Amino acid sequence: MYRSIRDYINKLKKDYDCEVIDFSSTKLRLTDLSALLYYIDTECSRAVLIHSISGAYTQVAGNIYGSIKRLCASVGINPSKAEIQELGRNAEGSPGGMGGFGSNAAYALDEVDRAGVIMLKRKLIESVKISRSVNILHEAPCTENFLGGSKAKLTEFCVPIQYCSGDGGAFLTSGVIVTRSPISGIMNYAIRRHQICNDQELRALIAPGSDTAKHVKEAAALGQKLEAAIAVGVSPAVMFAACMFVPEHIGETSAAGNIQGQSLDVVACKTIDLHVPACAEFVLEGYIDPCELKDEGPMVEYSGCSTGIRKTNVFHLTGIMYRNDPIYPTLRSGRSSEHEMMQMICYWSKAHMLRDRLNRVFSGVVSEVAFGAGSCASQIIIQVKNVGKRDGDHILEWILNQSLTKVAIIVDESVCPFNQEEVAWATFLFAGSPGDFLKFNSISTTPVDPTSRFCRETGHHHVCKVGINAIPAQKFTKQVPPGWSKIKKQEFEQLISGICR
Repeated sequence: MYRSIRDYINKLKKDYDCEVIDFSSTKLRLTDLSALLYYIDTECSRAVLIHSISGAYTQVAGNIYGSIKRLCASVGINPSKAEIQELGRNAEGSPGGMGGFGSNAAYALDEVDRAGVIMLKRKLIESVKISRSVNILHEAPCTENFLGGSKAKLTEFCVPIQYCSGDGGAFLTSGVIVTRSPISGIMNYAIRRHQICNDQELRALIAPGSDTAKHVKEAAALGQKLEAAIAVGVSPAVMFAACMFVPEHIGETSAAGNIQGQSLDVVACKTIDLHVPACAEFVLEGYIDPCELKDEGPMVEYSGCSTGIRKTNVFHLTGIMYRNDPIYPTLRSGRSSEHEMMQMICYWSKAHMLRDRLNRVFSGVVSEVAFGAGSCASQIIIQVKNVGKRDGDHILEWILNQSLTKVAIIVDESVCPFNQEEVAWATFLFAGSPGDFLKFNSISTTPVDPTSRFCRETGHHHVCKVGINAIPAQKFTKQVPPGWSKIKKQEFEQLISGICR
């Protein structure tokens, strides 16, 4: 288990899975950095650590979470032979089990990757079930140095990289923003995109309905500014916890501690009253004025399309804590491997949350929730038990009112929702009458959807959505050989082992 990002990068370097480039000894310019990161991701599929960038305090690390192997290894998952044998052909570890993302990596999944995906998913889901206290330190590597006031400059730490040609400027995409509810005192960690505007200001895109947005609204109601810190270069456990939907009473600090197997170390900021992950390479301290909104964007999202310009909150810098020779991890915008891996983690927890919510609304009839492979989580598959054909329509209507879902398919327990072939088979076999297809011509969605239209009357983006009811109208039994029910698994295993010898 790696307690810091640099420990993990050093392991990658030792295993020759990380390119090391000295920028001072190459002819590359700072403006070439984005293209270099793109090349490392798409052509080499390796991580990269770049030294000696002119005008920057930091080294730059890229693509460290860009593969299933690296993602799993970063939190200590290395499937054994027994685990590979047990899980390597399980559909939960197929492209259909990757939260609707991972299309750049999923097509090449082998049995080791499949086992790793399942083990990682299970580890992360378990991490949000138990509360754990933090361990408060008086000092940490990230408190070794401090710059305040005009001496603190964002662009000397957050190397200003324009990741895609459709981006409206440089973005900090890997920072974990730390806020605290001014009412309940509950902490929240989240990954938000921040546009780098100048040396003292970031434009923060805070998703409506998120805990961060809730804290901003609470501060506004009290007439206060919201203290905030952005921890950059955190440990893999903190990064993953910040990606997930974590119940408020559990919190991301508990999830991170559960992932790494011991309480998370935190340390106090210098200019604001917040504690932040002690594992960070550097920490941007500051505040958000809820009454101040400025233009942010566009930025190319995980759909591969650019989102427009919108009014967002502003983060004002008050100081920077940093460790010696800090590392600045990048997270390329658009359809990059790392972006999809982080989204996969996010939507694993989203699926788990949706299953719980569906079961509260529909009395425990939902067995599993999955997202269609490569659909960017816009296609959802719901597996139900003991539900009639028409009752399935109510579940479809409910789920289609969730912000991102664009196509919903409901199946019964005879169909594995992670197996995309079985889902397609069920759609072909059981969905055929007009009543099996529900269409909503204008329903709320997310601005990330490139086909959505903004409605001034509702203040939301709208899109057409479709539900497909693939529950059998009458009981369906899969055809198997005569006598199959009498055969015991042990007998087959003995027979096969005898043939193999």
